[in-house]
Amino acid sequence: MASSIANKVFIVMGSASGMGLATATTLLAKGAFLGLCDINQDGLSKLIQSLNEPQRNKKFGRIDGIARFAGTASHKLGRQEIYEIDETEYNFVMDINEPGSIVHAASMYSERGFAKGSVYSASKHASIGGPIHTPMLRANVDSGGEGTAPDVPLGRLGMASEVADVVALLLSDEARYVTGAT
Repeated sequence: MASSIANKVFIVMGSASGMGLATATTLLAKGAFLGLCDINQDGLSKLIQSLNEPQRNKKFGRIDGIARFAGTASHKLGRQEIYEIDETEYNFVMDINEPGSIVHAASMYSERGFAKGSVYSASKHASIGGPIHTPMLRANVDSGGEGTAPDVPLGRLGMASEVADVVALLLSDEARYVTGAT
């Protein structure tokens, strides 16, 4: 059976490394067309150079979905208290993670429901993962983030490829009945 991802058009933000790269690679393997975005020009260039010539520089009249993985952390993530963060570090993280023009409304009720509010709570969910083994986690957390694994129900860090598989499913027609799931 052909993938329902084939010939669909997606934008993958943060596609040069980590979960974004894994998602871009997975979607491409399933036959999707992608718009690739990242401030990491070296990583993005490597990804683009790995594509076949017919996959490059196409124009599309639609977008079927967006997967946003753009983000960064302080180089001292997990190693300093909030009061130790200087303005330069703060601005570095906030300038990448915070600005944008796409608004996804959420609510505290996506994390904690309330009586007779299950539909509203479900409508406010997003794709919320746990700690994922990515270059950013390895670079910014002591011991590559392994210290966070005991807090994860599976007892291990997630892999970027596992996130990519879930994102590919959620972007596909097979997930047309999935709503409000984390």
